[in-house]
Amino acid sequence: MPKREIYLLFGPPGSGKTVQASYLAKQLRLDHISWGYICREPAYGLEYSEKIKDINDPRTTNKERAEIITWIMDLEMKKIKDSPHSLVIDGFPRHMLEARHLVELIKKHGYSVKSIININPSLGVACKRCTERLVCSTCKKYYDDFVPPKNQGYCDKDNVKLVRFDVDKEQIKKDFFDYGNEVIPIIEYLKPYAKSCFSVSGDDDEIITFSNILLKLKNGVRGDYNFFKKQTNSNLETSYGKFKMITYQSRIDYSHHLALVKGNIQNKEGVLVRVHSSCITGDIFKSCKCDCGEQLDESLKIISKSNNGVLIYLFQEGRGINIINKIKAYKLQSKGLDTVEANNALGFPAEMRDYTAVKDILSNLKVRSINLLTNNPDKINKITELGVIVRDIIPIEIRPNRHNKQYLLVKKNKMDHSLSKHIK
Repeated sequence: MPKREIYLLFGPPGSGKTVQASYLAKQLRLDHISWGYICREPAYGLEYSEKIKDINDPRTTNKERAEIITWIMDLEMKKIKDSPHSLVIDGFPRHMLEARHLVELIKKHGYSVKSIININPSLGVACKRCTERLVCSTCKKYYDDFVPPKNQGYCDKDNVKLVRFDVDKEQIKKDFFDYGNEVIPIIEYLKPYAKSCFSVSGDDDEIITFSNILLKLKNGVRGDYNFFKKQTNSNLETSYGKFKMITYQSRIDYSHHLALVKGNIQNKEGVLVRVHSSCITGDIFKSCKCDCGEQLDESLKIISKSNNGVLIYLFQEGRGINIINKIKAYKLQSKGLDTVEANNALGFPAEMRDYTAVKDILSNLKVRSINLLTNNPDKINKITELGVIVRDIIPIEIRPNRHNKQYLLVKKNKMDHSLSKHIK
């Protein structure tokens, strides 16, 4: 029998990890064990109902709970002991004791760990998915966009009319962050056992997310490498107050970026963060053709006012096409092309920015989760793709002038930026 491997899928409530696990199982011909299915599906409920009651009993200790869950998972793995297929698991382990037991189960059942996959949605997307779920009042199975009922509005098993899932938004938020705090150490513990380990954004459409997973699996991606290293630091007095300026440099190509830090942010949740890509024309020369310089100023004001936060300044001019090509694009814009059309005419996509440094910088600063100052969905997507936990999105709109109104309309209409106050 060929050696069997395990794919472990992690993700907070609303991430769609069970759906992605089922896609993987189908695409790669894997066996699939889902802890969520075990807890919710009627067939499992009959088999493990008493044990699941014990798990949910508040008097049950964490040690007892881990032992019960491991016992159930052991039985599920025994059911497929003669299968030639590898295995995908989602929803387990959830606590460090379970992770330790999982390592024992892997050895016991003759598996090795192929990949650890972390599906990382922003909090807003996770909340939206959870609150839009429908549930069967009889069997308690839930449905959503990822798992729609076959007969719209009715349960597949009981044919009972589905009702809105009764959830408390504050509880969803608590579960989201509790999950992150619990699972991040587990992933770190399991990484040495895995051939690959990476995050994907959970904000994408499910098919895009699945495509990203397959691509990273194919390339054997390991997301635990640090490419940017802290170099120097000094205090910096500005018109917005005092910041600590820290420089970071790539170990590969020696490119460099900056972080301006305000207050004590180590091991903090929901740290205010602005990720700002350099704009020489707007930041330095105060060009009226864009809103970049004003966004930079406003971000520094907001961070300074809160007395706590980080501005990450990335040197990637013109959405990544460099200053020379940016000025070429300006010339094309003067002839009637918009920013997207001008980039395309030069042979570039509309957006080429890379945010790899953000993960390394926030990791070095020991920031646990962020409140991101942005209107840009692509930025949110790329940052969550790196595994950064985005707790909240804070818009940062600038009132347009007659020179940049069309530029902002293109951002809104062609690049889906969240601009609403002044752009119509």
